[in-house]
Amino acid sequence: MRFLPTIFLLTRAEDREGQRLLVKLFLELKGGSKYTDAFLDFSCMQGAAREAGDRLCLHRCLQHTKSDIRAAAFKKDEETGKVRLRQAEMCPVIIEWVEFSAWLPNDLEFDCFWWHILLRMSSSEAPTDFDEPAMARNLATFILCCQGNIIRAAWASGFGAVPLGFTTYAPNCIERCHRTVRGLLLGVYKSRDVATLMAQVCDIVDDKLADGHYRGLVSEMAEPPPGIFHWRKAKRAKIGEWHIADEDFVEAGAQKLTAPQRLDLQALMGHFAQHGGQGIFNRFEL
Repeated sequence: MRFLPTIFLLTRAEDREGQRLLVKLFLELKGGSKYTDAFLDFSCMQGAAREAGDRLCLHRCLQHTKSDIRAAAFKKDEETGKVRLRQAEMCPVIIEWVEFSAWLPNDLEFDCFWWHILLRMSSSEAPTDFDEPAMARNLATFILCCQGNIIRAAWASGFGAVPLGFTTYAPNCIERCHRTVRGLLLGVYKSRDVATLMAQVCDIVDDKLADGHYRGLVSEMAEPPPGIFHWRKAKRAKIGEWHIADEDFVEAGAQKLTAPQRLDLQALMGHFAQHGGQGIFNRFEL
């Protein structure tokens, strides 16, 4: 995903009230009634919800969700007064559960997955239980939506959960765009007023376009390289090294890992026409 900033709204604090006011001003702009979705972190999402109500479908940033889990895991629990996650080695495991479940295509799969996890985290009866009730309560209260008949989450990216072409990693792409914009500014820019900075960015981009700086850019939709789906290797890989090494072969049968086929728009619409809306995310229910 690539985002280009077209509207700038400024606030002195990135808090709930600041976000409420920004959403109010944004929706009052010309064309504001056409927007359907917003991607925000948790505190900003709460502020936006106070203002937007049902006008927007609010999605929680997946990257910020993982950061919130890490922060909450090592704070003291309100009920016990002890560190919320007793087994520190479980923190990256919980993060992987979140990353994995975010892409489950169906609400029923998501519900089944997290129902069993919360059950095992809350219990210590079986040898396979995790015995982490405090962390389970935190996940159920602040990370998941457990108020309805099934467990859901605003950071889910499954079929029907987000607009086509988007994921709940969208804010990462937005922040990457912001870093690109900052890279266009020369010298010390933090002390300059915002209006001047905006004008300078536009002038710099105009000059680059006139000089043919972007002439070589090519827009292409293609299948992702297989290595990006190899979970741990992809995380450790250096940029550009997306191949699968020999040791990454599956031992059983020595079958090489391959990237799953990405569904195009026609395939998604065909799936929906065949199976209907049963069990998929209704975005206005959260």
